[in-house]
Order: sequence, then structure tokens, then C-alpha cells
Amino acid sequence: MDALSDILERFSKLMADFPQISSADLNAVRVFTENRGALVLDLKLFKNNISVSKNMCFSDQRKAISL
Repeated sequence: MDALSDILERFSKLMADFPQISSADLNAVRVFTENRGALVLDLKLFKNNISVSKNMCFSDQRKAISL
């Protein structure tokens, strides 16, 4: 569950750092077995009625691969 906590912590920081993001949808999030990390399978960010979709991956070895 550390990987899920990591995603939530980093996502909260992202939202705080970019107040122009009006809302977001993380659907679905996959949490792997012990020490294998987690993966956001689909992320949609909304800004002023514009939607951007990206993949975001977190693991113990590598943080935020792309956004």
C-alpha cells in the first residue's frame, strides 16, 4: 500500500503546484504485489473545459515516469 500512498501524495502535490487544473480523473489505478509499485492506467486532467489524458507510473525504483 506504500505505492498507493506515494501516488496520492505526489498527485496532491501536482494539484497544489498547478492550480489551473480544475479537476482530475484517475481511473483505474492498479496496485501490484509487495514492493512492485503501482500504476495509474488512465489519467485525465481538466483545465478550462480542456481534457488531457496521460499515463503516470510510480514504483519503488522509478518515480513519475511521465505526465
